[in-house]
Amino acid sequence: PSPTRRPLYTQDGEARTAENAVIHALSRAGRSALFAENQLWQQLFVCLVGDIVMSPVSGQLPGPALSAPLDFQLPEFYPRRQARFEARMRQLEQGEGPSRLSQTLRQHMGVRIGPATVGTVPQASLNSALEAIPPSVLVGVLRDLAKDWRGLSRGFPDLLVLPACPRSQPYSMDGAVPKALNPGHFWVEVKGPGDALRPAQYACHHRLLELGETIEVWELRPSSAGGR
Repeated sequence: PSPTRRPLYTQDGEARTAENAVIHALSRAGRSALFAENQLWQQLFVCLVGDIVMSPVSGQLPGPALSAPLDFQLPEFYPRRQARFEARMRQLEQGEGPSRLSQTLRQHMGVRIGPATVGTVPQASLNSALEAIPPSVLVGVLRDLAKDWRGLSRGFPDLLVLPACPRSQPYSMDGAVPKALNPGHFWVEVKGPGDALRPAQYACHHRLLELGETIEVWELRPSSAGGR
């Protein structure tokens, strides 16, 4: 790593952050990955259920200048809109995520809804995420965020590794231990030397595991071949 406040890792003559270094190493192994962390899920939330967040509820939207209702992040927020949320969840379970995403980006690009502004993550990345994430997981996380945004909107893994394209030889990453890569989609939390999981990350990872997701913590170690 380079001696900066946030370590940089040199690959092919270019200094990269830890997350970028992992994405680059994955690309050399034939795999694609997306920056995820909190921003990806915040975008999926505002793009897929943002209209419900801003839907009229008596006493909660007194003026058009608000980016969120008054009860957003409060325990009363989800129960007051439960029927609308659950109707949307059924639509998402049936595969309507991409069409809802396109509609929101077309109609509300640049609009702030709650803590996020629509369109800060490229549509291609959001579509790739929707293709990779099972509908049951998508719905589970969105419902959790609606119920407890304050407690669950931090701590998501750094990267979403997209599923492998079929080919004859197995995917592997030189210099990694273990070397073999999961052929399906999975989440990666990247940690450099001396870095450790925080309580919010433990809680978020545990919830994703409950939903059936695979999460790997990759610890980077300086070496000529790179590390994991």
